[in-house]
Amino acid sequence: VVTWTGQADNGLAVPNGEVAMLRYDEAVWVWTSGVSGAQLVWYDLGTLFIWTIPLLTFGLAYTLTRREGAAAWSTAALTLVGLLTLDNLVYNPGYTAFGRLALFQVNTLRQASLAMMLPLVLMIAMSYLREFQRRDLLLMALAGVALAAMHPFQAALFVIAVGVTAGLVWLAQPRRERLKKLLPLALVFAVVAVLPLIQRLNRSGADTVIRSAVLEDESVTTTGLFLLLHNLPVIGSTFIRNPANVFYDGWITGAVILGLIFGRWWRRSLAAQFVFGTTLIALLIFFTPGLTALVNKYGTSVGLLTTSFLLPIPLAYGITIDRLLRWVSGGGDGSQAQGRRTWLVNGLVAVGIVLGV
Repeated sequence: VVTWTGQADNGLAVPNGEVAMLRYDEAVWVWTSGVSGAQLVWYDLGTLFIWTIPLLTFGLAYTLTRREGAAAWSTAALTLVGLLTLDNLVYNPGYTAFGRLALFQVNTLRQASLAMMLPLVLMIAMSYLREFQRRDLLLMALAGVALAAMHPFQAALFVIAVGVTAGLVWLAQPRRERLKKLLPLALVFAVVAVLPLIQRLNRSGADTVIRSAVLEDESVTTTGLFLLLHNLPVIGSTFIRNPANVFYDGWITGAVILGLIFGRWWRRSLAAQFVFGTTLIALLIFFTPGLTALVNKYGTSVGLLTTSFLLPIPLAYGITIDRLLRWVSGGGDGSQAQGRRTWLVNGLVAVGIVLGV
């Protein structure tokens, strides 16, 4: 662990007192390029890689919808919401600031795996759930192991997202033939989970920010990140995510609402199954007494907070906009089309006002 102060190679100041960990991959970059560690970690990695994140979002959205318009709007939504929630000092300091961690900060393996590798692996998984090609199983397993090697909990997010989507795919058409095609996913999940399981069993140190003494103190109702629930029937004192910490911005709240609305079409399209499924499972993990504590125990508090990135925020907005535009340009006479456009404009104005407030 190295403490960097002063200036990087580009003359920009490095924050005083900041502690940065120079990892093996970063050390190789420093040794081979001659660039200082401070320059690499604080400035260069973002410039090198963040341009790939919108492309990966485009690819995931296109795999789900097979529509370039939906993919383009999802990419635009990622950029817009990311910029609006970029300031980590204002928008949720810690592990859940969407703009910072989903789009702009990729200077550690944990953040790079979340912003870049996870969408890539999900893209392969959704391709399998759409076409059921065996080649995608091998690619999914290899990419999943690479994801797990970068960070263990991102592998857990992959398993959760693909698992819930696969479940909805089967429930939409509960046939034995489809079940046979989905069962190999269990083997892929087992392969991907090996490394994270080994790492978790050998982890030492503090894994939770919730202490038993805090749970026993009935005068304490919140820790900021979590809402404490005392003396519940059967399960006793426990905790859930603090709703104010989850829905900290109107754009996040709007995406969650849209994600749940996608449940109306969960039998019809893979995109609806993914968006609705991941939104629903994230909310269950956040706000189910007992389940939240279980994920916190085995996935650590950092992992529980990182589960916020299960929410398919850019996809919820992008696919919705694409569907609205198709509805506006649909069939009918001129008066009907004009009426649709009026409803769309009024709706967008109303949504903008609500989110702005």
